[in-house]
Amino acid sequence: MITYSKEIIVTNEISSIEYVADQFTAHCQTDSIDPKVIIKVNVVFDELLSNIIKYSYEEEGAHPIYVDFGYDDGRLNIQIRDKGLPFNPFHVTPPDFSVPLEERTIGGLGIYLVKNLMDTYQYERINQENVVTMSKFV
Repeated sequence: MITYSKEIIVTNEISSIEYVADQFTAHCQTDSIDPKVIIKVNVVFDELLSNIIKYSYEEEGAHPIYVDFGYDDGRLNIQIRDKGLPFNPFHVTPPDFSVPLEERTIGGLGIYLVKNLMDTYQYERINQENVVTMSKFV
């Protein structure tokens, strides 16, 4: 059972990314988490939340995004949920680094970073929600 000690509900606005990062950073500082780990996880938040904000909803208006996190038994546990279009970010084709930069197709680099910055990650579609669960050992 994964435990979370903080839940944040934001909407699909770009300003929500900074709010989540600030809340996460403050929470981690109380647990004395290494600042390098905090920066890495904030990169993950930036990537995943910006994808939800830009692509998850077809209709206009505010839609909730739920972000849960906590520190337990030597690891940070994070969960992001939204009620947008079904999308598994971890099935995105990784970038082909053998191709010169100017010839690469756009997309995939952010999720590649998420996969490399987190120790575990998974996607599920539960009760009409996209659920991304991740952890980072610290």
